[in-house]
Parts: sequence; structure tokens; C-alpha cells
Amino acid sequence: MGFINFHENIYAMIRTSLMLFLVLGLIQSKAQSPIIVKKDSTHFTSFKGLPLKATRTIPLKTNEGTWTSVNISPDGKTIVFDLMGDIYTVPFEGGKASPVTTGLAYDNHPSFSPDGKRILFISDRSGAENLWYIDTEKKDTVALSDENNQNFPGAVYTPDGNYIVYTKGRRNTKLY
Repeated sequence: MGFINFHENIYAMIRTSLMLFLVLGLIQSKAQSPIIVKKDSTHFTSFKGLPLKATRTIPLKTNEGTWTSVNISPDGKTIVFDLMGDIYTVPFEGGKASPVTTGLAYDNHPSFSPDGKRILFISDRSGAENLWYIDTEKKDTVALSDENNQNFPGAVYTPDGNYIVYTKGRRNTKLY
């Protein structure tokens, strides 16, 4: 009986090793494939190709929020924040908030680039959570990742603006 279990364990280890090599090979080949930049715009129809189309709107006015992500522009003049799946800016001195993103997509965790020209955020506008940035001058958005089944709990620019540090994963989040 011990001899049979030994061989079953060996076969299981071989199968696991082969699957690991296949997965690593696929990951490496995906990492070497060219990155396709997806662009989007803040000017779009209310459903943007998503399977759901908004059939009604609910007017909502609020002057407070909870569980929001907040970031201050490098020049200290603007605050960017998320509220109920949309991103807004407001002058640091106070005033009325202006929407940066709107629509059915759930946009969150905004963060200014060190030069203040881009706002990094996480959105499901492509059908799954991915990293995006919006150019504050051109008002167009660009996808930085192309995942189908990941969570992105947060992302920020490095102080020099050359890299983005983010966490990704479902149950086992890792820093990238």
C-alpha cells in the first residue's frame, strides 16, 4: 500500500511541475507580447458598450461621503476624490466639485501624477477592474492594464513619475 501511494505522489508531483512550467511559459510569453494601448474618452454614451444600458437616472445631491479616496495635486491647488463610482475634483480652498468621470463604470482610487498632468485611477469600464489614467488637459483616458479577473486595491505613481506601483490579486494580493 505504501508503494502505490509513493507512485501516486510522484505522478502528482510530475503533473504539478508540468502545469507550473506551462503556466510560467504562458506568463512569460504574455509578458513579452507588445502592449496595446487602449484609449477612451470622457465624452461617451451612457452605456459605452457595456451589456447594461441606463434606462433611468436618480437625482442625488450630497455634501459628504464615506470610504472615499482623496489625493492632492502637486501644486496643492486641487483635490481629487472618488464618490459613488465617479471621480471629482474640487479646489483646495473649497467650492463646488466638478466631475472628472461619470457613467456606469465604477471609477475609484484617483491619484495625481507628480507633474499633475494625469490622474491615475482604477475602473471597470473595460468590463473588469484595470488601471487607467486620464490626461487632465486632453481629457482622454488610457488603459494601463488589460486584466479579466483581478482586483486592484490601489495604485500610485512613484515620486519621479516614471513608474506606477500597484497591488493586484483576488485572495492573495501582491505588490507590482
